[in-house]
Amino acid sequence: MLHSDNSNCVLIFDELNANASLAVTRHLSGLGYTVDLLVPEGHIATTSKYKRNVYSFRNPSGNASQYRENLMACLQRETYLTVFVFEDHLMEIAFQHLEEINRFTTLFVTPVSKDFDITINKKKSFDFVNQLGIPIPKTYYPRDMADAESIVRKMRYPIILKGEKGTAGIHVKRVYCDSDLHRAYHEIMELEKGQGTSPFIQEMVDGNGYVVHTLFHKGEPVSICIHEKVHEIPVYGGITAIGKTIHSPILEKYAVSILQKLRWEGLAKLDFLYDRKTKEYVFIEIDPRISASIDMCRKAETNMIEKTMDILKGTPVISDLRYRVGLEYAWYFPNELLHLICTRKKLLSNLSKCMRRHYCSDILLQDIGPEIARVKKTLKIIKRNMFNVQFWKGCVHL
Repeated sequence: MLHSDNSNCVLIFDELNANASLAVTRHLSGLGYTVDLLVPEGHIATTSKYKRNVYSFRNPSGNASQYRENLMACLQRETYLTVFVFEDHLMEIAFQHLEEINRFTTLFVTPVSKDFDITINKKKSFDFVNQLGIPIPKTYYPRDMADAESIVRKMRYPIILKGEKGTAGIHVKRVYCDSDLHRAYHEIMELEKGQGTSPFIQEMVDGNGYVVHTLFHKGEPVSICIHEKVHEIPVYGGITAIGKTIHSPILEKYAVSILQKLRWEGLAKLDFLYDRKTKEYVFIEIDPRISASIDMCRKAETNMIEKTMDILKGTPVISDLRYRVGLEYAWYFPNELLHLICTRKKLLSNLSKCMRRHYCSDILLQDIGPEIARVKKTLKIIKRNMFNVQFWKGCVHL
């Protein structure tokens, strides 16, 4: 076992959430930490000058034991202050081996299995939040495909079909007709095969999306940042392409009450929608991890990552829920460029807005490697979907 005596070193464990892991790699390096990556071959962060070692793995196609072996091999090779995990399925695997991992480092997450399960399973999340009196979309749990058809016949398309698991909307499908329902149902069943889960149905909520990114310690909020999704990809609702920080006492109240009840420890992100019909915010999901919003939190002066590192090192932190309101932030590649292409009717007005306004962004020209990689990725997505009608309607997933 080869260990270096370096408690200032951090391991990034990611698969698909490249913008988030790249942002944290750059930020930690700027704070004086050494950053190693455990990521798939070709991951964008591997081109960054701010990383030290790269431990690559080939996609094990959902093989949980292989993910665990990759992680433990890194932890046995090097001493790390912590591991930052960037996706739900990776966080779930890490949590299942929490005791083993904590023999080598500290995974900053709640130690309570029941509370963690609520965050990782969307059905459990909705049941839990609904019991707190926080609004959720109308939700139905079909027993099988036939039951799903029966439920949808009483609704109006489009509807949302969701799996119980999944990261960044991959297990979420917008359904427009009966044939879409069949295809989406079986796609989600295949994605979650062997997990004992099944898709569920939600009404389509007409309204903008909102994100609450938080840091909790000992069940209390230490830092918070809220943004409205001004542009999204897919355009009907998904990952933020342009966001704007806002002050919202009701969203802050909802997020804090949920995480306090869960006795949460660590970083988390919560998604909400504003329902134009009911004039209220409805809960969508909890992610028990870091998201790409973390860099917007940095620009909004929350010091969220700095506080996280202080907690891990045992340094006292002061709760401060203030942040810069009105900050506009763009994820240009591939998010915003794809949004502009998919909303071509508004292309000129959206382009003129981009030219007139000063957006903060995740582009860092001093670290040019990842920027070149992101442009190449964007071009590949466009080329792959050029003749896909759904792409031009804005129904594209990254």
